[in-house]
Amino acid sequence: MESLVENLLSKLAGNQDIVVNVYDVTNASEPMALYGPSILDEQVPLHVSMLDFGDPFRRHEMRCRLVVLIGKS
Repeated sequence: MESLVENLLSKLAGNQDIVVNVYDVTNASEPMALYGPSILDEQVPLHVSMLDFGDPFRRHEMRCRLVVLIGKS
């Protein structure tokens, strides 16, 4: 599953890298990281999508960012 997601994201991003984080946001004041790197550049624009894993008692979201490399434009 993870490799399928990474393959899809690489096709969507073209020649840019995308960083994806998945969080359990059931407790909105303390989101719990489930997937992705723990350090992100907060200056880079973010796209947030809600995820439905079929559990009516839990809320999850995916946060995606383009990777900005120094020296690349």
